[in-house]
Amino acid sequence: MCAIPVFYATTHGQTKRIAEAIADALRADGHASFALDVTSEAGHHFDWRPVRGAVLAASLHAGRHQASATNFAREHIARLNAMPSWFVSVSLSAASTRVEERAAAERLARAFAEGVGWTPNRVSCVAGRLAYTQYSFFTRWFMRRIARKEGGPTDTSRDHELTDWNALARLSQQFGRDVWEGVEVRDAAQLAQG
Repeated sequence: MCAIPVFYATTHGQTKRIAEAIADALRADGHASFALDVTSEAGHHFDWRPVRGAVLAASLHAGRHQASATNFAREHIARLNAMPSWFVSVSLSAASTRVEERAAAERLARAFAEGVGWTPNRVSCVAGRLAYTQYSFFTRWFMRRIARKEGGPTDTSRDHELTDWNALARLSQQFGRDVWEGVEVRDAAQLAQG
């Protein structure tokens, strides 16, 4: 039984790590929680009956979140809108030193939710990581150019962690409190519709 599932879509694995950290923080506060890939069999056949709140995390690439996250949100929109929910958008822009880049990441995160008809209680932009050692030659070259422009790390011989894990734990605890307090369940009848 899972009271707060943390669904995620990932490209290079950082969003999975973030989803797992959110689930860990929720469990540490007494919530039954675990992370689920939206493309997995478990993600497709998840039992929503015991759920009191939900998280969806997706990463931003070239101005878009994964299609699998979009499809998942559309498929479960009634459920997501019927309970406390949280959208976590993972991107390198969230770590930018440029205010306009961070603002653009926030706009894209909100646009994702609006685009699928979702009104989450929380929307957060979380910095990802530069996984240079995992990228193809072209992706590594491209990401290094972006990092140089943004004042980020350009050493391609190693990966660079940009996620603020302490801040993520605090955000997770806040969302857990939202769920305990039953933050404005919009329409409980929607939940029963499946």
